[in-house]
Amino acid sequence: MYHSQSINHTKSNKSNSHFIDISIKTLILLTLSISSINVVNSQSEILLPCQRWAQQTTITISNKTNKTLWIQGGQIKLKPDQINNTWTNSLLTLDLNNQWNVGSPLFNVILKDSLDPYYPSPAIALGTLWSNSNGTKLYLWGGQFSDKPFIKPGIMNTFEFDILDLNWKSLNTSGDTILRNSEGASALVPNNDQNQNYIGYYFGGHLDWSSVANWSTSTPRVFLNSLLEFNLNDLSFKNYSTFQPSTVTGFSNSISETNPTIRADGTITYVPKIGTNSRGALVSIGGGQNFQSEAQNYNSALDVFDIETKSWVKVATQGDIPSPRINHCSVRGTAKVNGLPQHQIFVYGGQIVNGSTQSTDLYVLTIPGFKWFNIGNNLPSQPSARAGHTCDLIGSQMIVIGGYISDDLLCDSQSIYILDTTTLTWKTNYIPGLPYRTPNFLSKELGGIGIGTSTSSAGSCLGGDGSNDPDQTILFDNQNSNQPKSSHHNSLIIGTIIGIILAILFLFLFLFLFLSKKRGKEKNQKNQLEKEIQETKSRGGVEARSSRSRSSRITSGIYHGTDSIASIDNNNGHDKNFRFFHTGPTASDNPEIDTLGLEPQFSTRLVPRQQLRVMNPEAISPTP
Repeated sequence: MYHSQSINHTKSNKSNSHFIDISIKTLILLTLSISSINVVNSQSEILLPCQRWAQQTTITISNKTNKTLWIQGGQIKLKPDQINNTWTNSLLTLDLNNQWNVGSPLFNVILKDSLDPYYPSPAIALGTLWSNSNGTKLYLWGGQFSDKPFIKPGIMNTFEFDILDLNWKSLNTSGDTILRNSEGASALVPNNDQNQNYIGYYFGGHLDWSSVANWSTSTPRVFLNSLLEFNLNDLSFKNYSTFQPSTVTGFSNSISETNPTIRADGTITYVPKIGTNSRGALVSIGGGQNFQSEAQNYNSALDVFDIETKSWVKVATQGDIPSPRINHCSVRGTAKVNGLPQHQIFVYGGQIVNGSTQSTDLYVLTIPGFKWFNIGNNLPSQPSARAGHTCDLIGSQMIVIGGYISDDLLCDSQSIYILDTTTLTWKTNYIPGLPYRTPNFLSKELGGIGIGTSTSSAGSCLGGDGSNDPDQTILFDNQNSNQPKSSHHNSLIIGTIIGIILAILFLFLFLFLFLSKKRGKEKNQKNQLEKEIQETKSRGGVEARSSRSRSSRITSGIYHGTDSIASIDNNNGHDKNFRFFHTGPTASDNPEIDTLGLEPQFSTRLVPRQQLRVMNPEAISPTP
């Protein structure tokens, strides 16, 4: 463009003379060199200004691999005390395919500032930049023109940038007639039909003399709670300005509402797989208006737009609820954890409502639980407090660009920062190709760490709704929350557990067989002993009957060692009180005869037969 004009102008003066031809070639090279020097100087000012804020950004993916972050317009300061002429319509890119350091990011100027606030694209701030699904088109809408000096708003059209042809054009859109909002909240959503283009949304904001053509500077600013829908497939607008109560499902602790809070300078963030029919929702955070009171947009209850029913619900939140704020940024990442999609919205910076203090706060909102976590405002290597910056999430890296900083700081010449959303640390290097991973600190809360591809920012949605992502959960280790266990090791863990169980079973089986064998041996010994006793009884019965021929009666007594049973012969008239008097014969040397007629008793252990004794001798009488 700038180069080609110089080349064409030189070529028009070509001569057939060899000398002139050489001179012209030399002149061309000289012209290109001078032009290059001028472009480099201009680029250095655009790429690394003293300060940058209120720009529009989006991320495109073309040919499934080529990833680019686009930066359009906004405001820049080339020196700390600059007040006027801060609006720009330059178009820049940031390379997301290669690694770079935040001190020397891979910026490139696609179109430098034209010094014309209306051409080739309007020089606006606080609008939105959407990208189409195949990464070939950008769409610029909304925003406001310069106030110092005052620039009358131009035509209220949507502008399309053809990435292949590198040119802007004004579109004639269809659908509802709309005015140009500014300072609203933007989101991009995948279409239900995967073969169709994305749908852009723009919520709230305001109308005034800096955004609407032909409005007087005395016309009061009008704050909005309407929601604009732009279909990137047929290039049509639909304006939702009234909302009917509807049956919305998929949210707990929520109530239906017909009038979301009027606001500007807030954010809406696309969250997939929630709401009615799991179609997804837009979560509105922060924002304010003139005479804003802190109670109006306190983040304990959030306005949520249900995409399926086109209606609003107010959802209660819990946890570390942020104070009201404006001009912050928010992005979302999604990954499956144990089969269920888990979403995190990262909210960074902004300006505290009813004050002029910029913030360095970092919050995480988890969904579907709608629980806030305050990460803090004193992280190592964090940027200075800022508002009006942009954030774009690719994988697990949130890229923060620009922002209006405190007057105490002269410049923010670095103007680009990277937050690792997994470790929640500020990094110095961008690394391409990293997937989204849920934050480590949530591993116990979620039961693991998820890995996915679905992310969304104000102007982009990458990875669709995450439905096609596999479940790659890294399991949470209860022993050490900082050492989650990968699900890839599940087979090893399960194998180890099964091995331990089998070893225990084999041990019990061995003990069972050992004890069974021992009991069997003891039982055999017992049976053998009982058999021998029965045989002894049988032989003893014969001897006892022959003994009764010499004695008319034998009474029972107690067996003491080798003594025989004592008896009393009633025929001799002995007193029965002397029944234990030993009148029988002396014990024999045969123990079987000594124990004749006695009932043995066994303890839990086998004992020698000589220690058997009758415990109740009176209950035993000789066989008649």
